[in-house]
Parts: sequence; structure tokens; C-alpha cells
Amino acid sequence: MSIKYCHKHPGVITRIRCFHCKKNICSRCRLHLDHHFFCSRKCYQIYRLGKFGAFLRRHQLTLIVCWNVLLSLLLLMHWEKGEAPAAEAASAPAAEPPPAAVVRDALPLPTPIDTLAPPSADGSPALLARSVYHYTLPVERGAVVVIWQNDWPVSSERVLHGETKSYPIPLAYGRNRIRVGVWNETQQLVYQDYFEVSYRHPVREARRQPVLRGDPARRRVALTFDGGASDAGAREILAILEAKKVTTTVFLTGQFVERYPDLVQQLLAAGHEVGNHTYNHPHLTTYAENGRHDLAPGVDRAYVQRQLLRTDSLFRALTGKAMVPYWRAAYGEYNQEIIDWAAEAGYQHIGWTRGFDTFDWVNDPAAPLYKTPQAVYAHILGKDNPQSDLNGAIVLMHLASERKNGDQLYTILPELIDDLHNRGFETVTVTRLLAPPE
Repeated sequence: MSIKYCHKHPGVITRIRCFHCKKNICSRCRLHLDHHFFCSRKCYQIYRLGKFGAFLRRHQLTLIVCWNVLLSLLLLMHWEKGEAPAAEAASAPAAEPPPAAVVRDALPLPTPIDTLAPPSADGSPALLARSVYHYTLPVERGAVVVIWQNDWPVSSERVLHGETKSYPIPLAYGRNRIRVGVWNETQQLVYQDYFEVSYRHPVREARRQPVLRGDPARRRVALTFDGGASDAGAREILAILEAKKVTTTVFLTGQFVERYPDLVQQLLAAGHEVGNHTYNHPHLTTYAENGRHDLAPGVDRAYVQRQLLRTDSLFRALTGKAMVPYWRAAYGEYNQEIIDWAAEAGYQHIGWTRGFDTFDWVNDPAAPLYKTPQAVYAHILGKDNPQSDLNGAIVLMHLASERKNGDQLYTILPELIDDLHNRGFETVTVTRLLAPPE
């Protein structure tokens, strides 16, 4: 299959075409509307007009009939309000008082939702692993059934035939407050119910737990690499891993996928697994400013999920495959809220084991965090101690380095891998690191 390039950005590979004009478009210039991709609002509007025209042609007869019925109803209502009341008033006895007061006393006013009984805290909410709860209720003819989920109406129905009905209630992830009210034909509240349901899915719950290391009882180590804005040193690292027959997990940004498609293909061909490192490596929290992991300005659910899904879309467009369901936050900045949003998008956060950040991105030898390759080598192997600190460790390294003159960390990578193997350690991907014992 030939490689396609965006018609607006000739250097960007894409597999997506405008649904209307069929031009090739990349993630930066496409609009996702009505489950399709478009290159511009103009193409989208033309598409919508075409759909509307097709709808009119398909339902032409029905629309004409409905229009005639509507006109007839309007004429009938006009006649009832004008002529019929006048005739009734002329024939009615003049001395008889209007029955309005009697009717108002006999028919109670509609009961507002505030008059439903307040929720009672009598036990824990039911726990479900599915996103829909089915509520079964016997109702009489003419009753009105209204159902609220988290104070938002999700169902309202007037019952035409007395029967036992089942109402599907969509659930939000987590705790759901369900309130049910039934009114009879005279608008009296005849039934009410309040309960709570908690929706939890085991896979998603597992993804809400950030990973910092594997099983400490197994002699396995994951050498992981982050790929961001540069490829300096990446080819040398891949050559070493291939020579040592080691596969690992690499976390790539969307910008890396856009800039270095050949490297991405080389990674996959060598058997490495690719995780998500956001699109443009943003600060998600305020840690760099105040030492706290509060949400950075502009960071919300949509922003986090857009960072992850955009990167995954670029990877799919290039390779035809999905990323593994792991991600790593830029700068290691995250909090539980960010973790939950990423879990909703299908990703579990993979950090690194405390003490196994190699700081290979620090270029200045005078910087406090700077470590020579030899110091990193000695530090990692020194963790193979009686406390088994090296077991299950996740080591953080980078595909790129601005270091020069043999100071790059990959210079000690062959020796490090050999020594790990000689000590009985397996160098594995994150997926294998987290896999249960066979």
C-alpha cells in the first residue's frame, strides 16, 4: 500500500481522507464531525445539506401528510377557541357560578420533583460491572413514569397499557443516584423510589492503579525508553537491543511518530512494544512551579484524553496497529484524577521504580542530577542486593540524548544487559513484567 501525505502538510503521513472531497488529511487539519473526518467546515456543511436533501426525498409523502394533519389541527383548535366557547356561553344559565374552583380542588396540581422523599442512607450501593441498570416496575394505564440518574432525567414516559415494564438506565462510571417517580392520571404521586448503584469494571479499575514496579519475587527487569522530540542516539540503542536479542517497551509522543515514521516502523519490526507518551509532552500538573501535583491550567478530562487518543490515531495511521494500553506522563507529572481520565481512554500509567531514573537527559556534568554512564551502571547492579531491590524494577531511559563524546548512556547498555543476564535476570517488556506467573 502506497504512503499518503496530507494535502496541506506534505511532510505528514496519513491514512485518513475527507469524507466529502476525499483529500488526504492529517490530524492537525481534520475535523471529526458526525462520526466522519472532514478537511473543512465547508465540506461538512455540503455533506449535511446532502443528507438533509436525501431525507426530504426519502420521506416526501410522509412530510406532506404530516403537514396536512398539522394544518387541520390548527384550524380545529382555532374553531374550538373562537366559536365553540361562544356558543357554550350563550346556552349556559347566567346565574350559575363557574366551576373553576371545584375543578381546582378536585384535581391536585402536579407534584414537583422536590416533593419526592429524600434519599435514605440504608446500606451500600449495589455494585455492577455493566453500564446499564434495568429497573422493573408494574404500572397502570395512563401513569407517567420519570427516572432521574444523578439528578438528570434519563427517562420520561406516559404508559398506554397497564403492564410490568423494564426501564434501561444508563450508568455513569462510579456512584449513581437513581430516583423514580410515578404519577397517576390525576397527577398524584403514587410511587417513589430512591437507590444507589455503583458501576465498576474490573479492567478499568485495574487501569486506575499506576504501576511503579513488577513482581518483587521474580528476577525480571524492564528497560524502558521514552521518545520525545529528538532521535539523537535512537538508532544506536535499537542496534544494541537487536544485537542482544532484547525487546522492551518504548513510550512515544505523537510528535515523535510524525517526525520519525521510519524509526517507529523499525521498533515494531524488531518486536518492541510501543506505549503512549502524550502528543507533545506537556506539563499536566503544577509540580514544576510549586512542587504540588495540582492540575495545570487548561488540563481537564478532554485535554488529557485528546493527548492520548491523538497519539494513538497517528500510530494507527502509520502502522495499522494500536499502541499497547500503557502510557507514561511527561515529566512523571500526574495525579489520581489524571490517572482516571487516562483509564477512561483505555490506558494504565507506567511509571518507574524509585531509584531507577537514570537522568540520562541531564547534559551538564555540573548539574546535581547528572550521572555518568558508569555511575548509572554501578547503581543499577548495586540494587541486586539481599533486599532484592532490582527484582521487578522498571528502569527509565530515553531514546535521545544531547550528551557528546561517548558520554551517552547507551555506551554501557551492552555490558549492562550482559551482566543482568549473567546474574539470572530477564530483560522484558512491561507486558511480560506484569504478566502473572506461568
